[in-house]
Amino acid sequence: MPALLAWFAGYLISSLIMRLLVGAGLSVLSFYFVNDLMNTAEEMIKNSILGLPTVALGFIRLYQIDRCISVILSALSLAAYIKTAKVFIGRN
Repeated sequence: MPALLAWFAGYLISSLIMRLLVGAGLSVLSFYFVNDLMNTAEEMIKNSILGLPTVALGFIRLYQIDRCISVILSALSLAAYIKTAKVFIGRN
């Protein structure tokens, strides 16, 4: 009986460690994937803004719209990362 309990405890611990390591690894991969997508979106927005006339760029700087876009993209990036991490770890 003690051998069976030892085997069962070892199985639980090894599966827990395996799940933790796999979840962490996939979370790191998803972070880099989401981060790359957000960097691409940020570059596209920057390129679009730079094509505007100087008067429009002045208003963008005056009202700090560029900072607002950065905050919005950061929030979207964080939300996407949390959702992908929950999916990979297994908690919906």
